[in-house]
Amino acid sequence: MNETEQAAAHKWMAVEYFNKTWSYLDQQDRTVEDDEQMLLHALASLFHWTQRPDCTPENRSVGYWQVSRAYSVLNNGAESVCWAQKCLSSAGESVFNLACAHEALARGYRVAGDHANFASHLQQATEFASQIEDADDRKVVESDLDNLRG
Repeated sequence: MNETEQAAAHKWMAVEYFNKTWSYLDQQDRTVEDDEQMLLHALASLFHWTQRPDCTPENRSVGYWQVSRAYSVLNNGAESVCWAQKCLSSAGESVFNLACAHEALARGYRVAGDHANFASHLQQATEFASQIEDADDRKVVESDLDNLRG
């Protein structure tokens, strides 16, 4: 397989595994096996993103965010926070990515039972979300934040 074919394969797998992770995240009645597959797909998506020649820190940030989300759904606050911190460190200056990173940190800290850090990052996520210019992007983040408040 040449470099062009490898890049195409990594692109396909990164997207495919990212979307499959979402199907598990949205699934209401996951089994233990589904939970494992959800986490493995999130990690595989991130891996394939990192193998792409066009991978940016912002792409990594999105991948880290999804891994953090999977860990939070699995009630593993420590791992969720760990990956959310990576998300924040790669977010760059995009207010959307910064809002998502702080949302992930808030979610992880909530699962971990750290109420002070949960409240701090929820506030920061809310501030960044209010600065998102694209209405659809802002709505996505605000929906996640509303779920955290509820």
